[in-house]
Amino acid sequence: MAHQLPKCILQEGVEMQIDKINNTCRRTLLKAVKVALKDEYEEVLKDPVFGPFLAIIENNLIYSGKIIHSFMCKQLRVSKLHELWFLFAKRPLRFSMQEFYAVTGLKYKEEPDVDFINWKNDKGFWSNALKTSAKINLYTIRDELLKVCIEWSYVDRVRLVYLSIIQSFLMDKDWKVYIPQEYIRLVMDFEKLRMYPWGLRAYDELIASILRAREDVHTKNIYVLDGFSYAFQIWIMEAIPDIGSMVGKKIKKKHITSLESHFDKGEVFTFISSTGDFDVIDNTEFLREDEKRDERVGRIVELINAKQDWTHFDWEVESLPAHMDLPDSEQDEPADVAEEPSVVAKEPTVVAGEPTVAAKRDKRKLIDPGAECVDKRTQESLQEAMGNLSQASHVKGFDPSQHLDGDEPADFATPLSSFQPADWRPPTVKDVDSHEDRIHDPDYSLVFVPEELWAKLVDWTKTFKKLKIGPSMLTNELVSRVVGPSEWLLNKEIDGMMWLFTERTSLRRWFQNKVAFMTCLFSNQITNSYNEYKKDRKKFKVTGLLQQYGIGELPAHGRTGLMWDLDVNRMYVPLNVGKHWISMCVNFVTRSIEVFDCEGLRHPGAVEPLAVLIPRIVKAIQSSKSRQYHVKQYTVSYASMPFLLNKSSSDCGVYALKHIECHLLGLDFSLVNDNNIREVRQKIAYDLWEAAIDHVLIERMAKFTPLMTISSALVELE
Repeated sequence: MAHQLPKCILQEGVEMQIDKINNTCRRTLLKAVKVALKDEYEEVLKDPVFGPFLAIIENNLIYSGKIIHSFMCKQLRVSKLHELWFLFAKRPLRFSMQEFYAVTGLKYKEEPDVDFINWKNDKGFWSNALKTSAKINLYTIRDELLKVCIEWSYVDRVRLVYLSIIQSFLMDKDWKVYIPQEYIRLVMDFEKLRMYPWGLRAYDELIASILRAREDVHTKNIYVLDGFSYAFQIWIMEAIPDIGSMVGKKIKKKHITSLESHFDKGEVFTFISSTGDFDVIDNTEFLREDEKRDERVGRIVELINAKQDWTHFDWEVESLPAHMDLPDSEQDEPADVAEEPSVVAKEPTVVAGEPTVAAKRDKRKLIDPGAECVDKRTQESLQEAMGNLSQASHVKGFDPSQHLDGDEPADFATPLSSFQPADWRPPTVKDVDSHEDRIHDPDYSLVFVPEELWAKLVDWTKTFKKLKIGPSMLTNELVSRVVGPSEWLLNKEIDGMMWLFTERTSLRRWFQNKVAFMTCLFSNQITNSYNEYKKDRKKFKVTGLLQQYGIGELPAHGRTGLMWDLDVNRMYVPLNVGKHWISMCVNFVTRSIEVFDCEGLRHPGAVEPLAVLIPRIVKAIQSSKSRQYHVKQYTVSYASMPFLLNKSSSDCGVYALKHIECHLLGLDFSLVNDNNIREVRQKIAYDLWEAAIDHVLIERMAKFTPLMTISSALVELE
């Protein structure tokens, strides 16, 4: 009989091991909206259609990645386009538009007679956005619109709340995805907004996402789940009330497995209807014209109607991909990991001693001479890193019970494969650290170091040998500080990387040209000179060190001889602001400065000296033919940053360096985040060591001649 039924994608009781589910619900944004627009938020909370979504946030419903992933592994493979089937304790359950409507109440019928296209121009902000086809995403809302919307009309602010809910929660789009013009047209008329078939759109988005993620379950240790996945979780809680009673508690995978294996008399509702009738199977209102026929599903329904006893029923299971094997029975106990500052709701699902499919990964250790390197936040391996979290989402504030189970120090081991950004295709479980697997990843050049090369760095740390890296010396102490994970970067490593950036462009290892890189000393010199400038602006002259920077004689290490605004179009500068590192790009063409701060803060007082003095330096170094150069203070802007970076408060220097690299190479800033920041630290350490043993760079360093004695003190971070 089993061959007449769909097959399970995995054997009962077996779950593929993953590190996290990337769920794109942006609850943190909605909390910010509530704070900024309290009255407007309260207005939308009363809306009969959208109010219930805000109630999910108001009632702090916890997003359980363990429950979600458990059911991702319990799917039956059917041919239906618009419904999914799952197994729990051998009992089949359906998730279709009927069930989605039952738990959300969202409209699922098209309204062909309603004109959703045309809109009335009220000359407000959103009317102008439609007329100009403005590109607006969640970053725009958080970083810009919430700060200026107080000048809008009340109705436009209410529209902003609606769009925030739709884009960040109902359709669950990434921060960078632009809000469709269709949605903006809809919020221009609240009645049309409520008549729109949001249920149909949100359900289709969710089903497509689950189907995509199902293909990733076998091969990847992380997958993305778009769409309104909260509805999927609520359905699970309704279909299996015993699971619903778990939510809010500290769930481990073994709790779900134990419930399933002892589920003799528990209730399971295969079908759910909004009427409360659990026997309604195929309500014709939910049938779709393009739905495929699958007789195997029909057979399941026949058995349900015949009161089939599923207790000892044998479901056939698909074969695993050829490269996947079940793990050895002896698996290391998972280690602790602290809550991550991410808006991503995610959960690791590994529990030692339970059947999972996993790939073994090697540990990486860095020798700390003279003492064992103690790090309470160390993650021994990818599998160990995820074991002691509660079932709750990692969204800040969801579950205060998340904590490390112990404070015992651990050996310093940080596998480079342990961290991935939230929005990139992860490596396969088969071979996470493989160069071939990683080379096409967007963050490859920013974070990846092959194991064999990392081993060489480790061997060097055992020699206690010091190596020259431009203006600094590479020592075990410096490398240990860079690798961290809770150490501040100091001037030495910042300047070492800025020198390396200079050499990469000078030697054409990077093809970007007409670019310069300054050191920490330059920032200090500008600040000191600005203080002199303010004392007597008319008598202030650009001479000495400032002039030498402008003609490329400084920084002395990696001296380029390139003149600002003639040979150089843009310049990158690190800057320490009250023991917090930021960086910036000075654009001589547009006469502007773009500031990169991982925490998204503004520093007008700290940036002003550069904005004021740089154009004066440019004028001073120009030839007599260019003396008509008009001195005007450079404009300053701030690059948008993902929310809640640098939760450790010690990674700002790492971000400052990598933001320079991303900006120079045209890479998205989101490729560097708190999920992979320790991997990024290791890449910086390796890059410095690799540069120190590079024969070409060694030869260039040997030819170094100092320009002059520089009296300005180099201020170190304590």
